[in-house]
Amino acid sequence: MPPMSFGNLTAWSTDVFKSRFFYPFSMFSYTYRFVHPNFVEIFTEQKPAQFVVEYERLQPPDLRKIPASMERIFKDLCLADCMIWIGSIRTMYTDLATPFGPIPLKGEEMLSRGEDLRRDLIDFMSEDSRPPITIDVY
Repeated sequence: MPPMSFGNLTAWSTDVFKSRFFYPFSMFSYTYRFVHPNFVEIFTEQKPAQFVVEYERLQPPDLRKIPASMERIFKDLCLADCMIWIGSIRTMYTDLATPFGPIPLKGEEMLSRGEDLRRDLIDFMSEDSRPPITIDVY
């Protein structure tokens, strides 16, 4: 956490210096190398008993990097999210009254259809995920 006043600046800068100085000797000191297409090699002095790998993938907003075979699935996933969003808003209200008669909003139906579609798509993508993740520790 950065210093909140000038009085804490000296102690903070000393702590930063010490942490950088001792970092090569800590159990968190490691380097990694990414081997295309899906291998990550982690090099460390001490073999950890447990470790966590975080995988994050970002897509551009215009879907240009999504394979053509998956584009329809991602659009259906967006549709499911919109159905859930609109359905949850519609559940807050009863039928819409107009001079020509009531208009049924059917919020619960849209919400449940969106949740079902989202669940089905997530299951489909989980079963057909590529590349499969394999962890070898040696």
